[in-house]
Parts: sequence; C-alpha cells; structure tokens
Amino acid sequence: MSARGDHSELFAAAVTLRTALDNLWALRAYKDQNWVSILDLIQSALMQLAKSDRLETLDADQCTAFKELVEVSLSPATKTTDDLIEATRRVAELGLSAFEGFEPLAGS
Repeated sequence: MSARGDHSELFAAAVTLRTALDNLWALRAYKDQNWVSILDLIQSALMQLAKSDRLETLDADQCTAFKELVEVSLSPATKTTDDLIEATRRVAELGLSAFEGFEPLAGS
C-alpha cells in the first residue's frame, strides 16, 4: 500500500489485495483450519475498512502493519491456534473488530 497516503493509490492497492485474498480463498480446501480462519479474519478486516470509508485514510504505519499481517499470517506454513490469536491481536491493533461482519450460525 502507499506510503504517501495517495487516496487513489490506496484504493487500487486495496482492490489488488482483495483479489489476492479471493485467490487464496480458492485454496482453502488444501489449508488447515487456522489458516482458513486467519484468511477469513483478514478479509473481514479489509471489508470493515472499505465499509467505513477508512481505506483511503490509512497512514504509512497502518499500511505497513496490514501488509505484515497478511505476509506473516498467510504464509504457507501450517498455522497454530497461537498464530490465529496473534492475527486477531494484530487486527485489533489496527482498530478493527475480529468479529464484525460475521453472521451467527442458525440456532446459535
């Protein structure tokens, strides 16, 4: 994402990221459940930023934190529960809710 804070550049980077996350989603059947949960968490965080019109207002530090979240949390390695907890913590540090946008299961 843009270090300059260019709004159109930030939006374009977000669209590219969303496409990459969608492509990763297609691999979910081959990944462990923690990895899939982390991907879902990151997709939700990106959607929260877009819905709240905060995407284009991210500063360089926030962009770097989001980039690191994706790179570290969605590496090909098997993910543990601790990795999922760490990803949730990183999302919270960005000022986002780990569970916003998730719908409860029927009967829950």
